[in-house]
Amino acid sequence: MGSAAALSEFLCYGYEHVPAKEYALILWDHGGGAMDGVCMDDLHDEDRLEMTEVEEALKNSPFAEQKLSWIGFDACLMSAAEAARIVAPYARYMIGSEESEPPFGWNYAFLKGLEKDADMKETAERVISSYFHYMDEIGYKKDHVTLSCVNLEKVALLLQAVDAFFCGLTVTEENFPELARVRKSVRAFGRDENNPDEDHDLVDLKEIITCIAGIRDFAAESEKQKELARILDECVVANDARKKEGAAGLTVYYPCNNRFVYEFMLEDYQRLGFVDSYVHFIEKVRGFLLKGAEPTVWELMLAVAKERKAMRTLCQLALTPEQAKLIFEAKLLAFQEGGNENGYRQVAAQEAVIRENDTVSGYYVHENLFVVDEENTPVSSVPLHYTVREDGSFLLPAVLVAADGSMTDARLIGERKDKSLVITEAQLYDEAIRGYSTRLAVPVQEFAEARFQTEERTLPVEYRENNLPEGEKSGRSLPAYEEWETAGTYETRWRIREGQSLAFLEEALDVNTLSLAFQVTDVYGGIYMSPLIPVGQVPDTEKETYLVDCDDDYLLIEDPDLANPGYLTARLTNRMDAEIVLEPKHLLVNGKEAEILRSDRYIGQIGEYEGIYPGESQAMTLRFVTDEETVRELELELVIRDARLKEELAAVQVNMRHGNE
Repeated sequence: MGSAAALSEFLCYGYEHVPAKEYALILWDHGGGAMDGVCMDDLHDEDRLEMTEVEEALKNSPFAEQKLSWIGFDACLMSAAEAARIVAPYARYMIGSEESEPPFGWNYAFLKGLEKDADMKETAERVISSYFHYMDEIGYKKDHVTLSCVNLEKVALLLQAVDAFFCGLTVTEENFPELARVRKSVRAFGRDENNPDEDHDLVDLKEIITCIAGIRDFAAESEKQKELARILDECVVANDARKKEGAAGLTVYYPCNNRFVYEFMLEDYQRLGFVDSYVHFIEKVRGFLLKGAEPTVWELMLAVAKERKAMRTLCQLALTPEQAKLIFEAKLLAFQEGGNENGYRQVAAQEAVIRENDTVSGYYVHENLFVVDEENTPVSSVPLHYTVREDGSFLLPAVLVAADGSMTDARLIGERKDKSLVITEAQLYDEAIRGYSTRLAVPVQEFAEARFQTEERTLPVEYRENNLPEGEKSGRSLPAYEEWETAGTYETRWRIREGQSLAFLEEALDVNTLSLAFQVTDVYGGIYMSPLIPVGQVPDTEKETYLVDCDDDYLLIEDPDLANPGYLTARLTNRMDAEIVLEPKHLLVNGKEAEILRSDRYIGQIGEYEGIYPGESQAMTLRFVTDEETVRELELELVIRDARLKEELAAVQVNMRHGNE
């Protein structure tokens, strides 16, 4: 199926042997967007139909003269502007998904009654509604599911509007950092945040042009952006983007994360024949990405540990003005000393916060993840390496072993429940897409064992303190951990069916063996690491506790961290009889009103299994906007609700002082 000739032969055969007034074509299988094509052939080395081959097949079919009523892609990531341009001469409508599709694909119940539809718009609406109805029916609750229908007869106007907008954009050394920051901040489709080399680099066309027009250098193009957005809305006649804001119906390729593709495969994109001005625009973007930052920008990174208390260590990285201009994202990494001299094992990675005062801050909670037996005793002294993802879930790379001994690479996705990590999904490696696929997502309980590999790497010789010039001993930045030399691998086995589980344990590791470091990514995609910060050298401070009375019950707030302006962390323990969620209503910082920033309204979402159970403890994070450089006092008004009944149980006010002054 990975050849234009095979598809053309199929189309000719169907037209000749099945006479009809209207024809439609559905291409079903894996998809990778316009750049990666569709329909991988399992019998021929995963050969796929490139979009240029789809174009060739349609050109050499009866539908070059008699348009298809519609063409549908029951495949991931195929609702792309580039794909729409290619199929527009051969069909009146196109149905596809901006995002990756669930493993089961479309619900073909829409075929029943197809002949009764008044027009294609009605058919498209039924295709989309049946798709989401089936997900509701089986209880599929994954975020970021999309499906849309495009009127291909309006695509020519759309392409003209794209050309008009991008003709007016000039990418320069001065505006590239802001342009790159905008690109990195928009929602991406088919994104693998833990494997950027597998990223498809697809963004919603409407969202990206809206964000670009918001950049000062491009403000003059705002009217063209509005016209393009208007035509795009007319083009997309039906669209459903469940839990995916910024999904207007069509994506476009915009290089960002997948360096291999934009460095070596841009010619493949050029062959798609998309709008010349847009191709020129991304060629300029590619040039700046490949150039990168000046080597001296990240040569020194001044990171310090501010304080350690109640099993948390707060760290801060001071940025130079040039670094502040170029930084895009940051993580705080935790390392354990290994068995080799200058050897380290990475045990955790979590988001750090980039602040307006040219600093980066993050905190490490001294709870490391272990495989434990039924008595909660670790089966290994080496903690598991995990990454906290953007949605708050945990990711662990693993090898899964079936009962027959067969093994497969996988990524385990889990959610924290008090002191336990509950694995909700195992994503298996999919050769067809050369990545971990939701199409191959299975319960981990189907396997007998999971094996976790923890690498130990040694600090490069030239970066060891004794080998550094005297002026660089305290601030010389390090290469990314993945570039260090591998010194060994430790394997921990989780016997899933023998009562073992995954648990976070406090004080399971000696703090004197732990170090922290910031890892930053700049707008060019460069990755840099600060010097290691030994945790054991940070003085410990006293634990702070607040009891919040709620009639006969109470809420326990332990160790609130106010040292980080704009960021409150604490541990909550529910001493009430009901499962609860907290709704922050009002906040004063040093007596001045502050704006609460949250992606949702609740600390613990309302919904099944989302609240804080009676007797359970959870980490709380609350972000807010304040002009105060130091938080001395914080007054927080909270509404406590029953997570099941959604009723208000109490309204309380909590007054906290930094360091219990």
